[in-house]
Amino acid sequence: MVSIVRLHSAAGLIFSTQYFGALGPNALNVSLGSVAASFIASPVGGVIAGHFGDRYGRKATLVGTLAITGAASLGMGLLPPMTRSGSSPRYFW
Repeated sequence: MVSIVRLHSAAGLIFSTQYFGALGPNALNVSLGSVAASFIASPVGGVIAGHFGDRYGRKATLVGTLAITGAASLGMGLLPPMTRSGSSPRYFW
């Protein structure tokens, strides 16, 4: 668990410079806040996925959650950094 927290904290540090740089000193707070939101949303997603897993089967639920995760990761990867597009990436984040 500690290594996951460290990995997400490191991602928050990188995101603050790449996507929230125009916010100045508040960029780190906003970036780590978005990482904290993912930790809060994770158990909620587990409850929802558990419901669908019981209803439609674990395999279909796994494929669905992997597709959603892949689409979200692809979307984040395609966002241009702040230096290239101005302040627009933070509105998509």
